[in-house]
Amino acid sequence: MIKKESRIVVPLGIVLLCSIAAILLMQLPFFHTLEYKTIDWRIRFRSPDKSFGKDVMAILLDEAIMDQFPCRSPVPRGMLAKLIQIADEGGARFIGLDIFLKNLTSEDKDNELLSAIKESGKVVLVSALREEDGRYRLDLPHKEFLNAASATGVADFPIDPIDQRIRELQVYYEVEGKTVPALSSSLFLLDQGEEVKSSKLVGMERFSEKWPSMNLDSLNRIFINYQGPPASSQPDRNIIKTLPASAVLTGLIPKAWFKNKFVLIGAGYTDNTDAYRTPFYSRLYDYAMTPGVEIHANALATILDGKTITTLPAAVSFMIILFFSLTLLLLERWFNTIISAIALAILCSGYSVFCLVFFERTNLILPMIPLLAGLILTFISITVYRTLTEGRQKRWIKKTFQMYLSPEFVNILLKRPDLLSLGGEEKELTVLFSDLKGFTSLSEIMPPSDLVSLLNEYLDGMTQIIFDHGGTLDKYEGDAVMAFWGAPLEDHEHASKAVAAALEMSRFSDSLSLKFQDEGRPAIKTRFGLNTGRVIVGNIGSQKRFDYTIIGDGVNLASRLENANKQYGTYLMISHSTYTLVRDHFMVRVLDNLRVKGKKRPVKVYEVLGRLNDRHELEFKKMLDCYLQGFLAYTKSEWKEALRLFEEGLGLKPDDGPTLTYIERCRYFLDNPPDDSWDGVFRLTTK
Repeated sequence: MIKKESRIVVPLGIVLLCSIAAILLMQLPFFHTLEYKTIDWRIRFRSPDKSFGKDVMAILLDEAIMDQFPCRSPVPRGMLAKLIQIADEGGARFIGLDIFLKNLTSEDKDNELLSAIKESGKVVLVSALREEDGRYRLDLPHKEFLNAASATGVADFPIDPIDQRIRELQVYYEVEGKTVPALSSSLFLLDQGEEVKSSKLVGMERFSEKWPSMNLDSLNRIFINYQGPPASSQPDRNIIKTLPASAVLTGLIPKAWFKNKFVLIGAGYTDNTDAYRTPFYSRLYDYAMTPGVEIHANALATILDGKTITTLPAAVSFMIILFFSLTLLLLERWFNTIISAIALAILCSGYSVFCLVFFERTNLILPMIPLLAGLILTFISITVYRTLTEGRQKRWIKKTFQMYLSPEFVNILLKRPDLLSLGGEEKELTVLFSDLKGFTSLSEIMPPSDLVSLLNEYLDGMTQIIFDHGGTLDKYEGDAVMAFWGAPLEDHEHASKAVAAALEMSRFSDSLSLKFQDEGRPAIKTRFGLNTGRVIVGNIGSQKRFDYTIIGDGVNLASRLENANKQYGTYLMISHSTYTLVRDHFMVRVLDNLRVKGKKRPVKVYEVLGRLNDRHELEFKKMLDCYLQGFLAYTKSEWKEALRLFEEGLGLKPDDGPTLTYIERCRYFLDNPPDDSWDGVFRLTTK
């Protein structure tokens, strides 16, 4: 038996370990990316902040303008010069050019662009990072462009290695002993009056201090606070104003629009390679890639806005996971596994919705995948722990109630010990399975001592009835009893004796239930399934340990019929093969044509109501007559007539399970008539 202290300490230890494991799982790339995907959902499904990025604009080099040139690379320098001039004349605060000017092209066009950059005096160019031997190297623009620009900034973003999405901005990089800002960081610092063109980044400390809420992580990163999809997907949902270069160059866009704006210029045409997946890369937005210049615009807007997305410290996340896991532990202690599983689903769903709402209100990311992982790990671990501990208890009960053979079989063994050798023979037997309704619930609410006492009394009576009717007890499985008739002793009346035993066992169970209720113990009810067929019977096992038992399809069918009682509200179901042998001795009614799981051919099944000479009330006989007529109408697909007859019978016996079952089916078929292929067979999908 399990000590009381262990029942408390061990589950608490499991909860603690599962909570720690949930946090550690986040160190694995897969789970890390999975958590980031939940952040994507939160970003996509929140209401956008209309004021976000009001000081930022993006000019996209669109198809209309690029089609005017014979080639798209390098980007025509004269066109870039004109865009810079227009933005500058409009009073742009700073201009970020997201086109890498690595090389010179034609002298006149390069000079035109150089002049535009110099005259503006507020153009920031992009540099590129490359990795060599695990270290960053910086590729700068051509020195002529570099000297003309106000500053440079890194164009690269951290890309998730698993799903290839850009979610974060690395504010600055350490490259070859230098602190190098990202493009958006350079634009921001210039606006703050900082010098960012020197070999050392001046002002980065003040940059960090100005918005402590930015919460740079250990890699100097922040989440980009995307507020909408790319302009190419759903322009009406794109918060940052995005303009096609063709419209700007043709004068369709008033220059006044650029006044006091950060203007970023970059590629936005269809075959642009500078486009990436972001949180808005989803079916909802046609899997649209976001041009790099739009990502830079969102990154800059995030810095300017100052309302960055914030994550919780690991310690706080751990406490949240621990709290919910302890809540789940309490639910598992109060309720059974099924209810606990439902509670787990509700808890996970409710928390997920809360995370979405909380993020929209606060920009704070509550741990979702770590918590869900912690809850699931806790549920599985506690369930396994309960199963193992309850399994030991059940094994203790089974050890106490070893299988006993009938006195007749003991006498045969005394006379013929050769029956103990391994082997078997095929014989026609009648097999009985019985099971206590709701035993799992009983085992959860009753103290072990009371449960053992109840089972002792119940199984003792059931076993004696089996022996009294010439049956052989095969085994106990907890509360379940398996027995058979016709072996090892030949018995031509095995079917009748088995049904008679089942009726008496049912009466015994009912009388015992009344006694238990008088004693303040739970009521019980037993279900039976019987089948007659050819099975293999004999001693099955090893040289050291074997059992006299039966195997075969006939055994499995009896078990399925016991379970099938649940579908009809019945308690004693027999197969057609048993019915043909007992119909002259017992009152039986047809139940259905069943196709049990794992079988192709249907089986006709019946309910045993009692012996033929038993006295029944007139109302019961009338109800039975209505039922049989209704069943006949049902098999002919006469749903309306069948429903009328079943409802008439129900008025005579309101709690008749099969009648209630067919009323429900008739109503369903009246609303959803089956096609011509309907064969009247009910498919039993569970074992």
